[in-house]
Amino acid sequence: MRQGIGSLSFEIVAKEAKLSKSGLLHHFPTKDALIDALVARKVCGHQADYEAAIKAEPVGPGRASRAVLGLCLSSTDKWTETLRRRGLVMMAALVHNPVHIEPLRAFRRDLAAKVGTDGLPSGVGEAVRLAIDGLWFTWIFGLSELTPSKLAAVRGALEKLLEASVEKGDAGARKRPAPKRSGRS
Repeated sequence: MRQGIGSLSFEIVAKEAKLSKSGLLHHFPTKDALIDALVARKVCGHQADYEAAIKAEPVGPGRASRAVLGLCLSSTDKWTETLRRRGLVMMAALVHNPVHIEPLRAFRRDLAAKVGTDGLPSGVGEAVRLAIDGLWFTWIFGLSELTPSKLAAVRGALEKLLEASVEKGDAGARKRPAPKRSGRS
């Protein structure tokens, strides 16, 4: 994580893990196997965080979208240099060999499905998710400074979008005419 995938060597990893190089090779016979394990570990952590956040949200329209928003933008304390390096390592794994990122792709497809079937009007949950993804990529590549006030403003705007979408959906549900009954019983 500290030195990036380009500097990854069995010697460095073995030293860091306080293992012999042969002990490390026993568990990870190739550099690709080691990278796969690294990505899988990070993805499992992300997945557990998102699942816990979704379970913590009240059931109803926008549940997954609110969870994503809360998890990612609840506090600037979460946007650490360690987290930035992890993001860059994931990008380096992608560049090294796109196959390494398949667990991340699968997790993101699952998250997109949860957000897409969240009971919000089409595109709303996706807009929230993609806005956060955009912030993430802007931040990990250092393209723009994300100050606490900027993150708070973005979160507020996305929360308003979610609230308005839920209210609009509720109003639409109330305004729908009752189904016509046929004369048959």
